[in-house]
Amino acid sequence: MFERHKALRYPANSRQQLWRYFPYDRLLDLLQSEELFFTHLPAFSDGLEGSLTLRTREHLTSWFRAQNNSNETSAWEEVKKYEENQAEFFASCWHMNKSESYLMWKVYAKRGIAVRSTFERVQASFDGFAGAITGGTVDYVDFTRERTPVGNVFNLVMTKDLPYFDEREFRLLLWKIDPRNVEIARQPKGIRVSANVRMLIERVFINPLSGPVPGELMEQLDRHKIVIDESSLKHR
Repeated sequence: MFERHKALRYPANSRQQLWRYFPYDRLLDLLQSEELFFTHLPAFSDGLEGSLTLRTREHLTSWFRAQNNSNETSAWEEVKKYEENQAEFFASCWHMNKSESYLMWKVYAKRGIAVRSTFERVQASFDGFAGAITGGTVDYVDFTRERTPVGNVFNLVMTKDLPYFDEREFRLLLWKIDPRNVEIARQPKGIRVSANVRMLIERVFINPLSGPVPGELMEQLDRHKIVIDESSLKHR
């Protein structure tokens, strides 16, 4: 089940459109398994993912030194332990926008397909899941200049560096420490979460740069009665 958390921010409109850009094989897997894959946070390509900003690290180091009457090295070790909390999180990343994004097509699904949903549909799609899912909108800050809040583990995994601002990410989270999630099986790079696919996917859009949609994928889209649209992007 999806649960809101007071430390997270949410779209003001429950009908905010959320997009996910898939290679064909990833969407096929979702449709066949009816499970959404949540990637282990440390596996993300952003080298600053799940870490504190420079000024936040400095502030937290000073705090640990004062609290524990420790030296600089010991305080830094405590900061590193704090950042290791990211290892207990798994995420599914969506793009918030009122329309398709050429940038998202190019980066994540150059020869794939786009899934459109809404904030309310995404929440409802996990009603049958026995574990706990949460999530919210990602904050983008300058990791070299700004200081971010500490004391709540969600801040650690919902803050990204400014160069990623164009992603406008809505991030679904599974926290493995939650008692309702401890028994969920882990795979090498993530966790599979059962989802109501017909609720999760409002419709799909075909990339104008792609060739015909593979027959096996078309069969699965038909099976789930998911509407297929042509992209609004035009290419010569």
